Amino acid sequence: MLVITAGKDRSDAIRVMDRCLGRNLRVEGVKTLQPLLLSIIRHPAFVAGEFSTRFIEEHLAELVATFRDRSPEDEVLKVARYVAEITALGPQGWM
Repeated sequence: MLVITAGKDRSDAIRVMDRCLGRNLRVEGVKTLQPLLLSIIRHPAFVAGEFSTRFIEEHLAELVATFRDRSPEDEVLKVARYVAEITALGPQGWM
């Protein structure tokens, strides 16, 4: 799935994306990366336009720190954390 938003400027488009991912997103039957995407678009550096292809790698600890576990077994957050780590760090030795 691809989610694209638009607005009168960058700030407005980010606000629309935040609303879409934070309140209006409903996906059933599969896990999503919603927590990771929200933490990226809410990060001060991203909001300021300071991002690159290494954004996740450079801000990994900050991004996953914003995940709010509902329970220790929250699978969505485990998947998002896993994807963030693999994206930033590449395949791990245990893989």
